Amino acid sequence: MAAQPILPRYHFAETSEGLLRIFVNEDTVREIDQRYVPIASTEPESVYVGDLPAGTHRIAFRLDGYGANPSGVELTEVELGQEALQESTPVAYTLSISKTGSGTVTSNPAGIACGNSCTANFASGINVALIATPVSGSRFTGWGGACSGSGACTVTMSAARNVTTTFNTGAYSPTTSDILTALYDAYFLRAPDLSGFDYWNNQSNSNALSDLSSGFFGHPYAQATLGYSSMTDRAFATAIYQNVLRGTGTDTPGASEIDYWANWLAQPGHSRPGMVLQFISDALSLDTSALTDPAVRDAAKHRQDTLWNKVEVAQTFMSVLGSQTNVSAAAAADPNLLAADPAFRAGQRILEGITYDIATRDCAKDFITTVASNPNPISAINTASHGALFCIP
Repeated sequence: MAAQPILPRYHFAETSEGLLRIFVNEDTVREIDQRYVPIASTEPESVYVGDLPAGTHRIAFRLDGYGANPSGVELTEVELGQEALQESTPVAYTLSISKTGSGTVTSNPAGIACGNSCTANFASGINVALIATPVSGSRFTGWGGACSGSGACTVTMSAARNVTTTFNTGAYSPTTSDILTALYDAYFLRAPDLSGFDYWNNQSNSNALSDLSSGFFGHPYAQATLGYSSMTDRAFATAIYQNVLRGTGTDTPGASEIDYWANWLAQPGHSRPGMVLQFISDALSLDTSALTDPAVRDAAKHRQDTLWNKVEVAQTFMSVLGSQTNVSAAAAADPNLLAADPAFRAGQRILEGITYDIATRDCAKDFITTVASNPNPISAINTASHGALFCIP
């Protein structure tokens, strides 16, 4: 934790000689030799002993003399050979949240709970992760100010910061970050790892989303382990539905829906990566309120809420746990090791029980925030029960 420096004061007498040693908590931090101090420097001087954490520190001084007149150091705030207790006060900056629409913003570490408390002070240098949670029927659509996009938001408190959040209802406009997060789920049934997500997100600056989807489809894990290329079009469409929805009842695709995508894939110029991207984009952006058949509207809303809930949990996973979500270098280099990699498995585990019910979303996000202080949050996710992760049996 950064803190204001402690500055004890001293000066040398004009005709004396000496070496002043300064100790903090019994460690030598400075040695000042009068031979290298300008003769005119007779006014009290401050000596910097370093940035110290908040608390009480033992400051001590010792004079080692030499020459004919070794007693020429005068201390203006403490006496030679005695200890002083000095307080170091941490520097803090204010984080302010401005919110539009219906939802809440919380922080890790705690302090922001907006709702009610939309400003908080945090020590200089600390990283604060913000988590946006929409109410039922609303959707988080993006950050502004010190954060941007709709993905992870982590603010470094090196100055006062302002962050804006927006929640909307009705038709949604998913960002590149939202679609990229959903592609991880559709292809690999998992939340992204931070380093992988950053890589693909940077690729989106110069490549179309269709190229990113093709990259995911061609990944060795997708081919060698999941076998997407060897499937029939109907089997592939069914697998994507299952990956995204993992549901029962109205969340299970009917034969006509699989037929639609199988016929879509049979058309010239259409591809499986294109089908996944279209499926994800449609599911995220559909205005379900415009559907007039109640049964069709409810089924579509359930599916949309399931995918958005998983996107939000996945982005919380990355935002709060940061680099701990990254797979090992060995697993990144060898797709055969991915399934056993703890971080890869945690990314799958944290989405396994997410449904259209916002209680599963909120429970998973709360669990992530709670275990962030755990020495091994990835292990905590992998060993937790479904009840603990998703508040369901």
